[in-house]
Amino acid sequence: MEAIKGSDVNVPDAVFAWMLDGRGGVKPLENTDVIDEAHPCWLHLNYVHHDSAQWLATTPLLPNNVRDALAGESTRPRVSRLGEGTLITLRCINGSTDERPDQLVAMRVYMDGRLIVSTRQRKVLALDDVVSDLEEGTGPTDCGGWLVDVCDALTDHSSEFIEQLHDKIIDLEDNLLDQQIPPRGFLALLAQTINCDASLYGTAT
Repeated sequence: MEAIKGSDVNVPDAVFAWMLDGRGGVKPLENTDVIDEAHPCWLHLNYVHHDSAQWLATTPLLPNNVRDALAGESTRPRVSRLGEGTLITLRCINGSTDERPDQLVAMRVYMDGRLIVSTRQRKVLALDDVVSDLEEGTGPTDCGGWLVDVCDALTDHSSEFIEQLHDKIIDLEDNLLDQQIPPRGFLALLAQTINCDASLYGTAT
């Protein structure tokens, strides 16, 4: 694969654009950088931002059939091999401070050996773990390691949500056995939360 100039990837309103240093850390992408398999780039975009949307629509670095998916069209989890790259749609549960079951978020990724382009609209809180590791110099060293770390982070956050949901159901069963009436709206909230859990795996109706 041919090297990519940093100026071709440096989107002004990107959430961030980083070069992986091969040692577990990152540095901000500069226009003079050369992106290749030994020095891959992670470009993270909010696809509703103007410059990001324009870059997704016009860059020659992306296959034509990837553009719509990265721009938010793809919602269900999927993995598709496209030439030298791979398109991945991931979903995760964001933690919620107000206990509302609207934490389901999606992230779309296109990656080859040189370049990772990830897009989202709402912030994916699980990515903070990967970002922290990279900023501390203990993160992934290449694109394959990046994908493993991201999937691990998403799984950890989703597992925590499922454990909390399980605990709520157990508490509800115990209260019903003790003939305690759930608080107003609790059952509706619990049902929405269960549906959110099902949507994570693409099984909700």
